[in-house]
Amino acid sequence: MSRKIAQPLIVAFLAIIGLLGVAAGPVHATSVLNGGCTDHPNTEPCISKSGNFIYADFYQIKTPDASMRTAILKIIKNGREVGRASYTLTRTGRYGPISNNVATLPPTNGSAYSRVEVYTSTGSLHYAVNSPTQTW
Repeated sequence: MSRKIAQPLIVAFLAIIGLLGVAAGPVHATSVLNGGCTDHPNTEPCISKSGNFIYADFYQIKTPDASMRTAILKIIKNGREVGRASYTLTRTGRYGPISNNVATLPPTNGSAYSRVEVYTSTGSLHYAVNSPTQTW
């Protein structure tokens, strides 16, 4: 191929690749069907799978006060609660994890998400947040 033809083809190819990269945008580590964490201003519940286990935890983003005294972390697997833990919110940062075995014989597909319910100092439900869904 002559140099006069090859050079414009290479430039056009690189321009197309550059446009595709811009159009695609950033790739996020989480999606609705692959677990991850929910972006929430106060409390971010997370779910993941490793081997035969699903793991749920959460991050307390906002400094706890009287409106955010206790949190209950739950794992909801195939529509049923299969695990829970209660935490007194005393700090920001990570709470958990809790886990549940998803291995069955014969192997089956399923899904799960975590749910964090935050209660006030008087025991009233302040808010609840669900994680994305993890499938297998």
